[in-house]
Amino acid sequence: MTGQATAQHAYHRALFGRFADWDAILDAVEDLTGMRSADGLMGFDQMGHFGPTGCALVAEQFERMARTDLALCEIGSGFGGVIRQLARTLERAGRRCRAVGVELVESNCRIAEGIRDRIGSGEEVVCADARALPFPGASFDGVVICGSAPHFESMADVLLQARHVLRDDGVLVMMEEVSLRTGSGALSDAFLALHPPGVFFQATCEERLAQLDRAGFRAVTSDLTDWALVLLDQRQRALKLFLGTSQRIFGIAEVSRIQATLRAAQREIAAGRIRPTLIVASAS
Repeated sequence: MTGQATAQHAYHRALFGRFADWDAILDAVEDLTGMRSADGLMGFDQMGHFGPTGCALVAEQFERMARTDLALCEIGSGFGGVIRQLARTLERAGRRCRAVGVELVESNCRIAEGIRDRIGSGEEVVCADARALPFPGASFDGVVICGSAPHFESMADVLLQARHVLRDDGVLVMMEEVSLRTGSGALSDAFLALHPPGVFFQATCEERLAQLDRAGFRAVTSDLTDWALVLLDQRQRALKLFLGTSQRIFGIAEVSRIQATLRAAQREIAAGRIRPTLIVASAS
């Protein structure tokens, strides 16, 4: 593995190491929901700070597109939860969807494939570096970066790749969870301990917009601060409500760390040092 792949693998394995035994995870989820399908996952495969609710906000952007057939690519797809949910949502809205998830960490790709095969979803899983996407130009109607933005050390290069594989009338949708600083003071030690440099990379809002502009995008941003504060509180309450199941799925220590991670993000957002943002960008 590359240095960055190793760092990302180690961080996520500390939180979600039990996902290597995905069959056991699905057994626990089935006990809770009574469903052995993507509908029964309850967002356990969407592990960003904003989880399935953030994914739904991204899906809305593609539901507005007039096309019946859509080709979507998620960069930094992890266990594949977001791209699976996007495809499922769009298909229910009457679209046919080719869904492709690109992930750097090979073990995450294998887990994503295992989930896909077990539940019978149809997304493609591609193990590749986001700075060298293995697709021809103009391959996709939509490109998604949902929750993975802080894990890209060189976002400028990733955005150039996104523009290359996106059709001229396509859309890039980015969910910036904890990756945009406001410049209103240093991030707290508690936040940095749970979002370690070398695994998480931040930029200012102005820097991100400049990167988008240089990559050939025209971007519209939506400040999600109020929405995110409510959501993070709800997610922490949900973990408490389903504590036994969450601990069975993730592990006792892991659930405590997930809760602490959500609290730390909530505090930085409330303090105005991090600005959660939805970015919808088209070719300029």
